[in-house]
Amino acid sequence: MIIILRKIHFFYGGFAGEVGHVSINPRGMLCACGQRGCIEVYTSEDNALKNMGVQDIHQLNALLDCGHTPEYILRCLEEYTEVMQTLTTLFANAYDPEVIIFEKGEESLQHRYMNQIEEYTNLHMLNHGYKHIKVIDGTLDRPALYGAGYIVFQHIMDGTLQI
Repeated sequence: MIIILRKIHFFYGGFAGEVGHVSINPRGMLCACGQRGCIEVYTSEDNALKNMGVQDIHQLNALLDCGHTPEYILRCLEEYTEVMQTLTTLFANAYDPEVIIFEKGEESLQHRYMNQIEEYTNLHMLNHGYKHIKVIDGTLDRPALYGAGYIVFQHIMDGTLQI
């Protein structure tokens, strides 16, 4: 979802901001959308956890906190973080936002790497050195539901709701 001047923008097809389905590797893994190498294939928490062989984020955090994390998990996390950094830098260059918000919050895979992702993005975006973009975790429990509610409210206020 893209919000510009407090208004949600969908643009032509209604999928503005769906950068998860931008392919960064045309020979990569097959995505559910039918393309290969989509960012989502690499950054989906479910895919990442499955590739690491862990059941959930709590099991992964326990492995990371114990200090004896298997090397293959560390490699998977490095790839995950690199793709998240690519994603946020791509988004920063395409939209020049003030803030990039991920939807899952503190109980997410990216939470542990937020500072690293933000630092990389601000160092590698086109206008680095001129401004600082915040990269944060969202706190909404169901962001899609809030977004849908806002759309309906926006149409009511604009007088464009067709019933």
